[in-house]
Amino acid sequence: MKTLLTAAIASFGLAVALSSSAWAQDTGEFVTFEGAADRNILLAGGNVRVEADIAEDVVVAGGEITIRGQITKDILAAGGDILVDATVGEDVRVAGGDIVVRGTIGGDVLAAGGDVRLARDLTIAGRLDAAAGNLDIDADVAGDARVAGGRVNLGGSFGGDVDATGETIRVLGGAHIAGDFVYRSLNEAEIDPNARIDGDVTFIRSDATDEFLGGAFAGVGAGSLLFLIGLIVLGGVVILLFPGAVRDVTRDMRARPGRALAVGAAVFIGTPLLAILLAISFIGFPVTIFLVGLFLAGLFAAYLAGALTLGQLILRRFRGEDSVGFWGRVGALALGILILAVAGFIPILGPIVTIVALMLGFGAMTLQVVGSRPASAI
Repeated sequence: MKTLLTAAIASFGLAVALSSSAWAQDTGEFVTFEGAADRNILLAGGNVRVEADIAEDVVVAGGEITIRGQITKDILAAGGDILVDATVGEDVRVAGGDIVVRGTIGGDVLAAGGDVRLARDLTIAGRLDAAAGNLDIDADVAGDARVAGGRVNLGGSFGGDVDATGETIRVLGGAHIAGDFVYRSLNEAEIDPNARIDGDVTFIRSDATDEFLGGAFAGVGAGSLLFLIGLIVLGGVVILLFPGAVRDVTRDMRARPGRALAVGAAVFIGTPLLAILLAISFIGFPVTIFLVGLFLAGLFAAYLAGALTLGQLILRRFRGEDSVGFWGRVGALALGILILAVAGFIPILGPIVTIVALMLGFGAMTLQVVGSRPASAI
């Protein structure tokens, strides 16, 4: 799921960035950037580490991400495990599986993930928007906070209003909310007697959490023969109209599967989480609609790319050569789609195979967008 979301974030933001010479770029299984830089930094890989003083923005996608140092402007990161422990002049936007943020942030923070922890030694000068399965906030937030999650723990200091949505909401001892506290849940919040809330407390009984979080990672099924035929026809049209792009994407998946999988995983997780975060902000709602549309289109494209590559690999194994020509590629695509459809009915293994195919497809497409495909063809 990570690859698709990083692609939506990366392809819209990163692709524009890569087209500019003002960006320092690097990709690989292990990517490290140390020292100082007076320009923007764009990195993608399986394991990415930044320990530097950056005068501009930092944009990172990867499986494991660590960012330390002093960043003058913004941080945008999407991946599996993310640690930000830095002094940041402006905003931080992160989406991933496990997220920890420390340091000093001069602007706003937007975070979405499976587990998100905003540590006690974190200071946020602006507002906070966060969504997660498990959300722990011990930070000092100067502005308003809007948060949502399955389990929400509020233990920090909030200079403005706090709007929370969750299945379980706790205001811990030592927490201080200077403004109003509004929360939505099926259960009343657990408010420690030692917590301090200066404004009004409003409880809205609601099951909004289930609606908010459920469907965040909706799958795309191929449950009918008609749908499978439609996919094959759609793939055939894409192969006919964009033969060069199709060749390059499948080449990347076969030549550098590790890189494609890492980049794809970050995109696949990051985009829906970013859309969820934007959805809780009325200002970001139009952007949410755009991201959802991009995500759905990317799902189809990634699925087709993964199926085509799978079909080509199988044909190559039994025939000893690649499928060539339009009809050869359509045949490989049909074979790959049928295999993925059948595999989808196998418990546990089926969903894993489908998700890996989607992540590989998203990763290869993202690598094409950012212009970092391997130099050698297969």
